[in-house]
Parts: sequence; C-alpha cells; structure tokens
Amino acid sequence: MSPDLVDSQYSFRGDCLAPPISIVLAGKNLRREAFIRIAVALALMLATSTIEGNRGSLGSFDPWVDVQRVFRDDITRSEPSFPFLRDYPSILLAILAMLTLVVIPWQWRLLRAAMPDAIRQGAITPVIANGCDLLVAHTKKINDQMRRFSSRPYHAFYLVVATALTSSIVVGSRRSGRLFEVLVPGDLVGAARQQWLNDTYHSWWASLDHPLGVTVYFTLMVITFYAVIVQNIGGYFAIGYIWGLKKNAVMREREIAPDGRAGWQGMARAYRTVYFSLSIHGVAIAVIVLAMGVEATWVSGTVLIYLSAFLSYIFLPRFVFRSAILTDRSRRALSLAEKASKIEQSGPLQLQDIQNVAWLRDEIMRLDKQPIVPLATTTARLVTISITVVTVALAVLQTVASF
Repeated sequence: MSPDLVDSQYSFRGDCLAPPISIVLAGKNLRREAFIRIAVALALMLATSTIEGNRGSLGSFDPWVDVQRVFRDDITRSEPSFPFLRDYPSILLAILAMLTLVVIPWQWRLLRAAMPDAIRQGAITPVIANGCDLLVAHTKKINDQMRRFSSRPYHAFYLVVATALTSSIVVGSRRSGRLFEVLVPGDLVGAARQQWLNDTYHSWWASLDHPLGVTVYFTLMVITFYAVIVQNIGGYFAIGYIWGLKKNAVMREREIAPDGRAGWQGMARAYRTVYFSLSIHGVAIAVIVLAMGVEATWVSGTVLIYLSAFLSYIFLPRFVFRSAILTDRSRRALSLAEKASKIEQSGPLQLQDIQNVAWLRDEIMRLDKQPIVPLATTTARLVTISITVVTVALAVLQTVASF
C-alpha cells in the first residue's frame, strides 16, 4: 500500500473541525507563531489600559512581592489598585490562551499522522473481514461525524457557549466582590475588608468601569473558550476513534522498528500534546479560581468538566493500548512456551537444545517485565496529574470559603 493511500485512508482528521473563519490554524513554526500571538495579545491589553489611563508604572510590576503576600503577613500592605502591569493573573491567562491557539493545530497535525505512521511501522494492522478493511470504515465514520459537527450552526452554538462562559467570569467577578481576594490585608475585617475588595474591582483595568479594557479582555476570553470547545469536541472524537481500534485493528509492539519505539513513536508524540493541553487548561483554571473571584457554582462546574476530560484523555487511550499490548505479549509468550515445550519433549536434549530452551524462557520473562512502550510519557503524565491535583484542591478550598 502506497504511503499516500495509507495517509488518506487511516488519518484522523481533527482539523476538519476548524471553524469557517479559523482562529486556531497556525503555521509550522510553532515557536514563532506562539511568540507572535502572545506579543499581539499583550500589546493589545497594554494599549487599551494605556488609553484608559490604567496601565500602571513599572513599579507596579512586582509579582514576587504579591506572591509573598499570599502566604505571609509580614509584607507591606497590598494597595487596592490593580492596573494592567499588576494584573499578573490576566497576563498569565493571555499567554496560556495564545499557547492554546498554537497547540491545537499542532495537536491535529500529529494526530493526523499518528495512525498512518503506526501502520507503516507495523505496530497497528487493520482487521480485514469479508474483504472489507474495518479500520478504513471506522476512520471514515469518525471523520464524517466530525464534519457534521463543523457546520456553521454548530460553530455558532460553540460561540454562544464561549460567550456565556466568559460572561459568567466577567460579571461574576463583580457580583461576587472577591476579585484578588487572596491579597486582602489580613488585618482588614468586615466593612473595611469589603471596601478594599470594592476599591480593587473598580481599579482593575478590565472591570466594567473600563469599557475598552473589559472589551479586549472579554474578546480574548471568548476566542479562547471557543477554541477550547472545538478542541475538546475533537478530543472526544479521538477517544471514540481509539476505542474503536479494539475491534478494528490489531495492535502490537515491534521488536525492531525504524522509530526505535516499537512502532509507537508517532502516537506517543501526539499524546504528549494532550498532556500539554491539559496542563495549560489546569493552570488557567487554577489562576481563575485563585485570583478572579468567580462564583462557587462556576468553579464547581468547570472543575468537574475539566476532571471529566482529564480522566477520559489520560486513562481511556492508555487502557486500550495497554490491554492490546498485554494481549499481544500473552500470545507471544504462549507461542514461546509451546516452542520450549516441544524441544523438551523431543527426546534427549543436546547442549544446543538446552541453550535454546533457556533463551526461550528468558524471552518470556523479558516480555513480562519490560515497560509497555505505547504512550510511555511518564514525566508529562506526572506533571499533568500534579497540576490537576493542585487545581482541584484550590477549587475545593475556594468553594468551601465561599460558604
């Protein structure tokens, strides 16, 4: 089968979900794309805050002092003034948002190439039944379903949801009266504490009191939520695609494969982008929970959705690949054991026969002990899990504190 035919028949086409006027497609130079988008977003935020006289001075930018104020009481009192240059959470959220817009097309390109690469490496073999390639049919079915979700009415709905989520943050920050609550001086209580919070909100460069600032802030958040919604729709289709491999393909480890990873390098490379995306989303949610003063219902709902995505993306693909590889190893171990048994039962054993049996037994033990190669991304997985634990802990503490 020609490489072009493999690419066309077995490719997961998440990019078909791209919106009619795409805000997520990026070039091949990811670092340049990320730098440009981050620079544009921050420049836009800086320009609007400057126009409205709420940029702040360079002296306002001292994140280390504010971080210490969160954990210590012996630092100078925090003033209820939050111009743009002191709004580190929004600066960080803008950077994470622009990274997300770059990661999505990168992720789609790697996912598109992963399956054809695994087939060429011999790690995945399509199941043929009654002259029909079941994997081709499964791939076509998933891609056709995704195309239906890429129509203009669906994208309009995604935009409405993104707008609603953004509104809940922007309006919720004012209604809750808890913006940057973690920086309230510890000696303020009651009315004095609430006055500090009110002054803080009105001084914030992106509050409803600053039309240009809140417009830019709102727009950037809508675009980000919109892109994340599209990304996760593609993600759940990818989960369905991988789950279907159980009956539409045979998965194995190649002892000798050109990629040096038993034929699974392309799949592992694509999966690392999933960890990266989950880490970005986890940090963003943690920042919103910690600094933006959103209401407890928003926090609870968002964290539950995030946990659902986390559990689905982390464990379901690993379950499919791990189960398939263990089944393949059991089949290979049984074949080796049968060969060893035949040698032992063939009559008086010569030295060469004894050595062959010993090698077969050693090979069976090696199969049992060696790490499972597919998605072998331990470091990325541990980082993502750690971020998730911190995010959930912050959400729980914030929810408890609101009652």
